[in-house]
Amino acid sequence: MSKDQSKEIESKRALIATTIGKMQKLRNDFTHGIKPFAKQWIQTIARQYIERNPEAVLKLGKERLSLLKNGVNKLCGDIESICTDVFSSEEFWPETRELLTKNQLGIKIVLGKLGTILEEFGLVKTKSQTEGDQESWNQYDSAGNRREFDGTPVYPHSIEIPDEIKNLLEEYRMLVQTKTTLTAEIKNLEFEKLQAQATALWDSI
Repeated sequence: MSKDQSKEIESKRALIATTIGKMQKLRNDFTHGIKPFAKQWIQTIARQYIERNPEAVLKLGKERLSLLKNGVNKLCGDIESICTDVFSSEEFWPETRELLTKNQLGIKIVLGKLGTILEEFGLVKTKSQTEGDQESWNQYDSAGNRREFDGTPVYPHSIEIPDEIKNLLEEYRMLVQTKTTLTAEIKNLEFEKLQAQATALWDSI
């Protein structure tokens, strides 16, 4: 392998390291950015369930309803650590075409924490239900497919994340492509090195 090829490989490896650093920053920015969205969403959806179930809510009475509201408020207060915990997992950052699907599932798991609170007061179900039950918060993945209960409540309906969060994911996806391309280019250069060594050995005999 020529010195130029060696320098090219070294340069590409440096670019990969830089790209990985940018990817980590975007992950941090995403986790930070999703927190205010999750807080607002939880308050909005909790109120919607109150509006949808007036009879059940009135049966709870003021004392039980206060406990429900306190639970929702506490969840909002804990949402930063929940987001950090969920999105620290590599599961939600695959460097494949499943990135957006897996990331969306992570968001729904964060939002699904509300399901546990609502279930305690009889407004939703998070345990395994029948095929016809559309309010089971554990039965659907981010693509809307039914899945086996694993104890993790997942918000079962579609969500629309803010454009700024979408843009961060798109930037991340582009960096994944850059890293993949650089990795492939290095692999090709290293293969050329082996080719040169093999032919040199052949020619020397």
